[in-house]
Amino acid sequence: MNTPPSKWLILLTVVAGTFIGAMNTSIVNVSIPNLMRAFDASLHEVEWVITAFMIAFSVTMPLTNWLKERFSYRLLFVGSLAVFSLGSLLCGMANSLDLLLLARIVQAIGGGALGPLSMAIVTDTFPPAERGRAFGIWGLGVVIGPAIGPTLGGYLTEALSWRWIFFVNLPFALVAMTLGWVFLHKKKLEVTHKMKFDLAGFVWITAAITALLYALTEMAEGGFHARTAGLLLLAAASTALFVRSERRALSPLWDLALFKNPVFVSCILITLVRSVALFGGVFLLPLFLQGQMNMSETESGLVMLPGALILAFMMPLTGSLADKGWSFHLTFLGLLILAVSFFAFLPVQTDTSHGMMIVVQIIRGIGLGLLVTPLSTVTMSSVKHAQVAMASSISNLAQQLGGSLGIALLVLLKTLFVSMAVKAATPEGEAELFSLHACFVVAGVLLLLALWPAFYIPRKAAPTGAK
Repeated sequence: MNTPPSKWLILLTVVAGTFIGAMNTSIVNVSIPNLMRAFDASLHEVEWVITAFMIAFSVTMPLTNWLKERFSYRLLFVGSLAVFSLGSLLCGMANSLDLLLLARIVQAIGGGALGPLSMAIVTDTFPPAERGRAFGIWGLGVVIGPAIGPTLGGYLTEALSWRWIFFVNLPFALVAMTLGWVFLHKKKLEVTHKMKFDLAGFVWITAAITALLYALTEMAEGGFHARTAGLLLLAAASTALFVRSERRALSPLWDLALFKNPVFVSCILITLVRSVALFGGVFLLPLFLQGQMNMSETESGLVMLPGALILAFMMPLTGSLADKGWSFHLTFLGLLILAVSFFAFLPVQTDTSHGMMIVVQIIRGIGLGLLVTPLSTVTMSSVKHAQVAMASSISNLAQQLGGSLGIALLVLLKTLFVSMAVKAATPEGEAELFSLHACFVVAGVLLLLALWPAFYIPRKAAPTGAK
């Protein structure tokens, strides 16, 4: 049966919203030096422009299910974009670093719900047999946004000013809000009861996320020390109290029964490990290309571009294959190829050709292209309809936390490996190269370990979960 055109218009709307949120995650990074000069601030102070956003962004995600119960998809989608736009406007108008940080928190509160909400809308709009293709198209916004963010941000900062990396969000958001208002009104929620707000659960999950992300930021900047240990203990204690609270709550923020679902848990573990390896590796890659191979920012961007293009090309294709029952095979093969792309850095030296580096990036793009869409499809199809928004918020949070953990872990290991090499009387340049090689191997091994939960992905013709 052909999908009615209205479903594809809804998908177009969701892609537009996802694109804005995804682009915003990468566009700010390139302007850090300009922000330091504009506010006469240190790198540590300005990095809170990213850290504050990341924390507020992550804390908003668990609220998606409760918000879904209170509002229609239309109001929640348009409202999230409106808050995000307000935050973007305030960011561009900020005349002090403190005001910029507050504006970034407003921006994150609006943007945090967009990822989980978009996944929930796609799942609720498309039947199980069509979700793979739909998620493949939806994923284009996730891929294209970060791909053009640094280039666009660098151009706007250089041609105009750093303020335009925030103002540029406004026209994109206006288009997405218009599409949402026109097309999402047909998809109203059928709420059978009003969930009470789980205040205790929200307090504990907020404390856990904030402490964990703050600890990971501290680890990435200054290594492991007493304050980091204290923050990790606080995160662990808050998580335990959150679980205890959710077991007693009448309307829990998260239904812990989800974690009794082996397929869902396996998908979350793979998402977490993939993000640890991928985001950590991507963070180190520019250091390798620019620091060891002496490429310019433009050259390193061009080297990384073919992999992104391959990924964008493959996602709709693998989505269609996932609809035909190939999710397990695609996910398993994707993890293997992605691991190989990290191991492929071992023979790379400072004089390795650009062509060889492009080949490695293409291998990486193929691995991701095989992995991302089938995994999203299985994740959302493994849960009941009432659990869709909750499952999407957990999946998005796992990706966000995994990325932060990956950056902190690999930066910490890089520092450790450099120290080990220097103690062994290795020249500084060779020590840096050794540390980067070692970190890429760690990332590859983590991806191979994710093959174990991949065996729990069903091997059947079509997903039959959330309907």
